[in-house]
Parts: sequence; C-alpha cells; structure tokens
Amino acid sequence: MERPKNAEVKAVHFEGEKETPVVLDTKAQGEETSVEQVSFDTESFSVLTIEKTVLASDGKNYKITVTYGPETKIPEGAELAVEEILPDEKTSSEDDAATTSVYEEYVSKTENALGLEEGTAGYIRLFDISIVDKDNPEKKHQPAEGSSAAVRIELADSSSESLNVVHFPDGAEEGEEVESSTENGENGSVVEFQADGFSVYSIVDAPEPVHFHPYKISSIGEIEENTIYNLSYGSPEKFFTYEVNNKGALNETEDSSDAAQWYFEKADEEGSTFYIYTYTQTDGVKRYIQQKSSGSNEIKLADSGTAFVLTEATDKPGTFIIKHSSADLWLQHSNGGGGIRFWTDSKDKTNARIYITNTVTTDPPGDDPYGLNGKTFGLAYHDDSASAAALTAESSGNHLGAHDMLMRADVLSNKGILLVAVDSDIQEWTFESIEEDKYYIKTTVEGVEKYLTIN
Repeated sequence: MERPKNAEVKAVHFEGEKETPVVLDTKAQGEETSVEQVSFDTESFSVLTIEKTVLASDGKNYKITVTYGPETKIPEGAELAVEEILPDEKTSSEDDAATTSVYEEYVSKTENALGLEEGTAGYIRLFDISIVDKDNPEKKHQPAEGSSAAVRIELADSSSESLNVVHFPDGAEEGEEVESSTENGENGSVVEFQADGFSVYSIVDAPEPVHFHPYKISSIGEIEENTIYNLSYGSPEKFFTYEVNNKGALNETEDSSDAAQWYFEKADEEGSTFYIYTYTQTDGVKRYIQQKSSGSNEIKLADSGTAFVLTEATDKPGTFIIKHSSADLWLQHSNGGGGIRFWTDSKDKTNARIYITNTVTTDPPGDDPYGLNGKTFGLAYHDDSASAAALTAESSGNHLGAHDMLMRADVLSNKGILLVAVDSDIQEWTFESIEEDKYYIKTTVEGVEKYLTIN
C-alpha cells in the first residue's frame, strides 16, 4: 500500500452500529513510501464471514457465503451447514401408506409464493442453510430479532440474471419471497439477499409473472376464439351470469367474480357473426345461448346455439350491439324478464349496449411499444412509383397540403429502404407518447408548437 513518505498509519474499528470509530494501536511495517503489513490488537471483529462449498448432485460446486455483524449475536467460531434438498428425497405420510416428495412439496410452495402456475418454475435449487455451533452441530444459531445476515450464493449451473429467492421459515406452512439481487459472474449466477433467519431457501429462475389485466375490447377484430370474456352493460356494470330464470332471461350480477365466462365461436368467414357459449358451473358442460323457440324473446342454454351478428355501437364507443342473425331481435337487458334476453329493437343506449371484457389477457402493451416517443420524421405517401407526397403544415381548405417529392426504393440493397432526393425540404413531425400504443404527432410552425388533429 502506498503512503506519503513516513506518514503514520492507523487502523480504525467501526464496532457494530456505533457511529464513533475507535482508533487502535497499530504497527506498520514496510518502506518509507509503502506499507507491506499492518498489525493491531482487538477484542472482537465487527463483521464475520463464514462460507461453505457444496458439491451438488450434478457434480457442480455451489459456494454459499454468510456475512454478519455483532448485532446478530451469532457467536464467533460458528460454522455454516448446508444441505441440498434433492428430487428423490421422500417423506412418509402419517399412515406410511404412501410417500410424497419433499422436493416436490417445496417446488409447489415456491410456485405458490411467487404466484406461478403449477409446473412453470424452471431452474430451481433448494438448500437447507443453518449456522451451527462449532462444538455442537445440533445447536443452531439465528440472527437476533431485528438483525440480519448477508447471504451470497454462487451457482455454477445457472446463467440467469433474474433469480428469485423464497424462504421457508421453520414451522411455516408457506414460503415467502425475499428481496434479492442477481448478477451473472464468470462462474455462473450470483444471488445475494439479507436473511433474518436460516432454514430452507429456494433459488428459482421463474418466468415473468403474468398479470391479470382485464380490459374492454373496442372492435370486433379483437374478438378471438377460445378466449374468455365477460359480458355486461350499464353503469354500474351488470354482468351476465350462468343462470337462466323462469322468464327465459340470464340473471345479472354487479359482482364480476360471479360473472359467467363466455366464449365466441365464428359462424361465418367474415368474422362478424358468432355463436356465444359458456361452460356450466356444476358439470363443466358446453352450453350455447339459444332462442327458446321461434318468435320468442326468451333464451336458454343448449347444446347448439343461435347465431348473433355483432356490430360496434357508434353512439356509444366501446360497446357492441348483439342481434339475432335471422330475426329482428336484439340481446339486451329486459325489465320484464329481469335479466338478459331478446327485445324487438336496440334503441336503448344502456340496455342494448353490451361491453365485452377480455378477462385472461396479460398486461396490455407498455407505453411507446414502437420506440417513437421524441423521434422526428417526415411523413409521406408513396405508391411504389418514383413520386411521393410529403405531409406539410400548410392548411389547404379542410386538409393539409402535400409537398411533391421524388422517392424510390433502394434497389441495390433490396431491404425495403426508401431513398429521397437530396436536400428534400419537407416538414418534420415529432411523435409524443400518450399511453400504450397511442401518440400525439406535432410539428413547429413559425416557432409555435402545433398538433396534428383530425376533425
């Protein structure tokens, strides 16, 4: 260690959480401008580190390091004990008639703790970690209440940069996720976390969680087969249920958890006519919405269905009008029926305007999915000829003017690149992200910022 010529060297001890350091009697050996050895006397060390290398079942080494201070009250000389829980370890049931896998139990509980579907956990390692007395390995030490120890686990068989950690405290029925950090080192993944107790820890490379994010669709093109939807109307919303009452109408509920799960099945090639079906709660049988009899306003759930033509309601965007495909009858709330059945017109902008909610979607696209926010472009129409028209900011009647320009494909690269004539002076437009895949488009005219609008 370099030092100014003959400068005095001192060791300073920061004990526990005390703010005032203690200067120790220090002896330094070396040359006038360097120190080769520093020695001092101390009654205790503030930070202790113990480590263990585990030869795992796959022949790879896992290195586990625990670092702790005096506030944990773990005695000096304590040792680290680690056992890997393997897939073939069994535990007997109470009557010994059957056995279950300890490993599988922990895997299942890990998935539950992380909100994962069964069987979706990929890479997973289970370690029973203990700090034991050096003279009596049966005696285990835990960090004192309110304190914790730093744990570092090096996993030679993982290259993930996003591992999750789940702790199973002694005596707990379920696991709890622990805040952790992961980095990818030269010898595999390294995960670090704070432990306020030692027992079984699960290290898992979990898939990104799927968030339940129902949303109302706004166009017929968004309807997909084999996808679950809720059907509802009004404000507050009233949802269609599975039950048909004695007046031939589907009962309604304001509790979305009691809503029926509906599916759409295409009845034509154009994709605007559908059968609507569900699966009954009691026996899971597929049942279609069907007109009870010809000319009747009543409906029933049956093995086959009535075809419905869907149109987007222009007088109430985001809702749909659902019509019998071969009769002038519309599916809607019926005051007389006390629920959902047919009526002879669709004039009621509340009862006959149906919301269709996708209930099994993952999160919608994040903001600015195309990476356009803040970027500036010229906007032009091109029809594969050598001519094009660029959008200008000059008003011409009820539209913006066009700037004629030359544009052609780059035939040498054949990569879809369009070339414009050099020094083409066209208006520049900047994209401003609003949310998800929606943007404002703006430009500057004579020093004033203006937005593109469509009336």
